[in-house]
Amino acid sequence: YDHYIKKEMMADDSIPGEDKIINTIRKEYFVNNAYFWFYLPQLTVGVIKLKNSKNAIVFGGSGFLGSHICDYLTEAGYVVTIFDKKKSIFLKKKQKMFIGNISDFYKVQKAIKNQKYVFHLAGVSDIKESNLNPFKTIKFNIMGTSNILEAMKNNKKINRIIFASSIYARSEQGGFYSLTKRSCESL
Repeated sequence: YDHYIKKEMMADDSIPGEDKIINTIRKEYFVNNAYFWFYLPQLTVGVIKLKNSKNAIVFGGSGFLGSHICDYLTEAGYVVTIFDKKKSIFLKKKQKMFIGNISDFYKVQKAIKNQKYVFHLAGVSDIKESNLNPFKTIKFNIMGTSNILEAMKNNKKINRIIFASSIYARSEQGGFYSLTKRSCESL
């Protein structure tokens, strides 16, 4: 939260202090009425406020990145549903919690109903765990992503998915984790 930068942006505006951030990568995304930007590796995130409230679900919203995205979406005017295998300790009053597992298609389908935007950060993210438990990694990373995509296909209200991949998806490092992230990007 300490690194949070927020500003109403115009077409040629820059972010205050942007020139002071060294060795970073800026990623920008525009989703209907919201503009998101991320500075990596220090995880600086910004959001421009929406004109109209929209429904968004964040798979993996109880984790470090997911909880921050949920907070920024809520602040930007989204109605946020967090989908995770455990209750978020960062859950805000305006956020909804859906306990479930992305390997359970029917729970994913139920949770995704009436959503406009899907943020997908769920799955096995620890490289060592992925290499030690390849079947578990396939189940959650590949099959879980397939479940989310299939549920989206059945829900005509969804406008977009934002999928959090990894630098390891295009790297020689990362072992089995790398293979599953690359597979998810190919779905």
